[in-house]
Amino acid sequence: MDLFKIIGIIVSVFLLNKSLFIYTLLIIPVVVVISNAFRKRVYAAQLSLRKAIGKMNSFIQEAFSGLRLFKIFGYENRLSHAFNPLTDEQIGIRRKVNRMDSIFPCIMQILKAVIICSFVVLTTKEVNLIAGVTIGTLAAAIDLLGRLFAPIEELATEFQTIQQVLAAFHRITEFLDEKEETRMMKDEAEPDGKNDILFQNVSFAYDDAGNILSDVSFRVKKGLKVALVGRTGSGKTTILNLLAGLYPAGTGNITICGYDPFTMPAEIRRRVIGIVPQTVTTFTGKIKDIITLGDKQISETDVIEALKAVGLYEEIEKLPQKHNTVIGEGESNLSFGQMQLLTLARAIVTNPPLLLLDELTSGLDAVTEAGILKAIKNVSANRTIVTISHRLSGMIDADYVYVCSHGKIVEEGKPDELVQNNGWYAKYKQLEDMGWQADGALLPSG
Repeated sequence: MDLFKIIGIIVSVFLLNKSLFIYTLLIIPVVVVISNAFRKRVYAAQLSLRKAIGKMNSFIQEAFSGLRLFKIFGYENRLSHAFNPLTDEQIGIRRKVNRMDSIFPCIMQILKAVIICSFVVLTTKEVNLIAGVTIGTLAAAIDLLGRLFAPIEELATEFQTIQQVLAAFHRITEFLDEKEETRMMKDEAEPDGKNDILFQNVSFAYDDAGNILSDVSFRVKKGLKVALVGRTGSGKTTILNLLAGLYPAGTGNITICGYDPFTMPAEIRRRVIGIVPQTVTTFTGKIKDIITLGDKQISETDVIEALKAVGLYEEIEKLPQKHNTVIGEGESNLSFGQMQLLTLARAIVTNPPLLLLDELTSGLDAVTEAGILKAIKNVSANRTIVTISHRLSGMIDADYVYVCSHGKIVEEGKPDELVQNNGWYAKYKQLEDMGWQADGALLPSG
């Protein structure tokens, strides 16, 4: 509508006087240049505002998720001080946007007054640059010119609204343009029935960083319990991530039951690999849904059998709705040890031939750790188990041990054999038996 108004006014000026029409055409680029300058600044300010809002929202989310920790350490005041700069930044940008929104109409009004004055001056007898203009024509031209600025200002206002939308849209497209993971599922692969794990000359690096693993090779036969041990940063977790199919191997080959874990079909993955991460991850919902993750192929009987296998069934039966009890924020809650067992039940509910355990007993007290180790022994029959641990006591009766250091396997063998050698494993075992802790302190045994 505003565009039609502008076109109609320009045509009317043309019909009044061709000289005035040319003058009007010369005015329009000036208005466009000024409007465009404001448009660019408004867009940049809106983009900055969106980023400031994003930072504030992230801070608020982190603050609420870590609220208990902040209260324990009396961090409330420091949290408030950290929040203030974020609000100040957002307020400052909003003021900048509001200033531009306020200044633009004023500049348009000043420009309008200047142009009308110049119209009058240019048509006077003394100047006479625009000849043949009567008082009536001039009055009509001034009226039309005044009307011309109204739709231009309205268009500019709409453009500023559009800048807000475009700034938000830019933030969305930035996310949507992120490189997607390419994972070609190979349905033609068939399990070889051996349930073996094969790591063959595997090297791996995250992004453009240096290699985390360098030419790692090992084979785990069906039914063996294998432990990967070593200091933090030795590459243990990376090996587990590759076995879980979270990343493709950089170089070399990885196979589990004849599958490449990264290209293993999604519907097969959970029935081949059971994973118990170090960090307990749960969701608000029924216990059975937390175990099944919404998989309709897992029956209620499977859920009950999994709870029995990990020794959690009797405790769950005492809850109000048993395995239909809702747990989560504001609902029934389980202890940390129970949540660990629930995570283990989730891993074995599909009866997978391979279990991957990531520092399962880290941070647990002796009683809870004993209960979890007992549960793992109950579910380990006929399963291949790979566990990683920085403590030898957390190896869960491993049949075979691989010692990792700086992205390589530097020692391997049966635990009894490694104790006899004067290697890394033997020295680490001696230190643990003496009560060695991560900080290097020696405590009296017992």
